[in-house]
Formats: sequence, structure tokens, C-alpha cells
Amino acid sequence: MASLTNKRMRLMIAAVLTTVVVIYGLSLDGYDHATINKLKENKSLNLPAMIIPERNNSEQHKDPSTVNQLNDFLHKEIVAILRQYGSDIENISVQVSLVELRDYIVNIDPVRGYQLFIEAVREVFPDHADDILQAVKSMDQYNRWLLENARDFSFMSDVDKDQQLWIKRKELFGEAANQIWSSEIAAYENRKNAIRETIAELSQSAIISNDEKLYQLQDSLEQVYAYSIDGFILNKSLVSKVFLSMETVQQELAAMDADLRQQRIDEYRQRMGFSAPVIERLRGRDIDRNQRWDNGLTYMDARSELEQKYSGEQLEQQMAVLRDKHFKHEARTIELEEESGFYRYRRPRVHGRN
Repeated sequence: MASLTNKRMRLMIAAVLTTVVVIYGLSLDGYDHATINKLKENKSLNLPAMIIPERNNSEQHKDPSTVNQLNDFLHKEIVAILRQYGSDIENISVQVSLVELRDYIVNIDPVRGYQLFIEAVREVFPDHADDILQAVKSMDQYNRWLLENARDFSFMSDVDKDQQLWIKRKELFGEAANQIWSSEIAAYENRKNAIRETIAELSQSAIISNDEKLYQLQDSLEQVYAYSIDGFILNKSLVSKVFLSMETVQQELAAMDADLRQQRIDEYRQRMGFSAPVIERLRGRDIDRNQRWDNGLTYMDARSELEQKYSGEQLEQQMAVLRDKHFKHEARTIELEEESGFYRYRRPRVHGRN
């Protein structure tokens, strides 16, 4: 059975409301009266046939039989609307969308509307009723939480707000939250694909300056990770990782002496949004890595000389002495790495990263 779209559902509900307004003269505060008026004029809508009770005047409106007649009418129409969902009701995103139907029904009958909705759900979907009602309840909790925290959200960055939204969504719906808000996730994936293309273009470009590359990279990543639960910290980390891995950036840094190179890396990190204390800590890590690389490259040169002079057991003895000299307590780790064919100081040097 074809899925009932939100637009069609709204038209069907509006048609029900129109009938109620015409027959019972009810005042539906807050409802879209423009939609009702359009429906009154539109004779071509292909909507389910309605069993319309006899008109009741204002004096009869409070009569119990009239109330029962209205309830029966609403129940039949709710059932007719629910049947349009068919097997699609198994989808959690469809289930939570019934909040809108429930609200419209309660708008018609604030006293009995919610109970009418529950009864109709249990009649049409007896095997899924508990799941549907729980999904609706959870969405109510989510919407109420949004209202309660609206003021706090107004002071949050998009990143912080999005992070809080996803925490709450996961709390209420678990992994089903990904399905409910799948369109949001799909848009996020599209932005990620666009970023991959941007990174590839920036990495290959020999015309764009490194400063401009950093700006474009930050701009692209912010568009994606402003909507990510990992937020701004991940954004800065990605900017640093991707930017410092670009060939033109490494060529620039490699051509500088150590002091100027470190100054340049610090400037880049400042533009990436890292705080002064973090930059200082990263600088200390860079200095330690530089010392390790200087020591490691010296070791590799000495190792090559030993390989030319010695062989066999004598070479192994000389190697052991050389490793102890350069790496001390890490000598055994270096030995095991080399036995496996891995030479850490033959890797490409990436300034600011390794």
C-alpha cells in the first residue's frame, strides 16, 4: 500500500475538521482556517468518503447523544486515515509522525480526542499499537524538552546545540533516532562528500596559497561539523590533520629552519582556533618529536654504515650497541619493529603531525 504523505494526511484531517466545523459549529482555535476554507471550495479532492451525521443546532450540541455522535464520527475518520499508512506504520519515522494526527484530533475534541486516537490506533494496528504509542510518547517528551530548553538553545552555538539535540534523541529513541532524522543525516553525508572533493582539489592545487587553502578547508569543514555530534573539537582536529598533510604545506615547512618552521606551525594552529595553552602544549610535543626524528635519522645513517662494514652475528652485535646508544629503554621495541620489517624513521616526515 502506498505511503500516506504528510501533505495528504493534513488534507484529510483538514477535511474532517471542515465537516466538524460545518456540522457542529465548533471553534478550532489555532487551526489553519485558510486551509479549511480552501477545502470547502475544492470539490475535486480525492479523499475517503465521510459518513456525515445530521446537523445539530447549538441547543442540541451539549446533548449526550450529540457528543456520542461526534465521537463516533471522529473515530471512523481517524481509523480511515490510519488505514492509509498500511505496512508503512512499522517504520519508526512514520510512527512518530502520528503526533501531528493526534494533536489535530485533540484540537477537535480536547476532552476525548487523545482517547479516541489511542482506541483507533489499537483497532487499526493491534500488533504495533504499543510501539506506536510509545513512539508518540517519546516524541512528546522530545518536543516538550525542546520547548523547555528553547532559551538555553538561543545562547548556544550551532555545534553545541546540535550535540545536545543528538544526545537527547539517542536517549529517547536509541539507534532509531538515526532513522527518524535520516534526512538530516543524509544531508550531512552529502556535505561530507563535498568536503572530500574540496580536500582533493586543494591538495592538488599548486596555485592556491597555503593560507587560502587553510581558509577554504576551515570553511568547508565548518559547514559539515556544525551539524555533527563531535562538534568543534573534531572540526579543529580534522583541519589540523588534513591541512598539515597537504604536500604544498609540508614543502613550505620543510624548506624552513627549525625555529621559523615552528613559528609558522604555531600561526597555523592559532588560525585553526586552538587556544594559547593548547598551542603551547602542541609546541612542546613538536619539539620532542623533532628531537626524536633528529636522533632517529642519525641512527639510520649510522645503521647504514654498519651494514656496509659488518654482516652476520657481528652486525647484530653492532646493531644492538647502536640501538642502546640511541634509544636506551626503547631499544628492544625498535629491534622488534625492524625484525617485522618496519622502520619508523623511514616513514615520510610530516611536520606538526609525527
